[in-house]
Amino acid sequence: GGDQAQELYEAFIKKLAASDGPKAVATGVFGAMMQVELCNDGPVTVELVSSPEASATPSAPSAPGGATLKSTATPKTPKTSAESRQESLETILA
Repeated sequence: GGDQAQELYEAFIKKLAASDGPKAVATGVFGAMMQVELCNDGPVTVELVSSPEASATPSAPSAPGGATLKSTATPKTPKTSAESRQESLETILA
């Protein structure tokens, strides 16, 4: 949620300020509304995610030419939101 995002944002800002000096880091208002214009012109990355429940369905998606799309990823045990937040903070602060 927003509280977790703000924690990550503040941790990231602190890390930047520690490495580059506080005068080198400018911040705005967290969560403020912005108007953004974006033009995508380049390759696209598509991430296929598989779960045990999805692979048990009888019809798998197919690619052009009738090839079946399958993920070779090993299903992971879902993390709790606290575990995910801690992992994110550790990654930023590493």
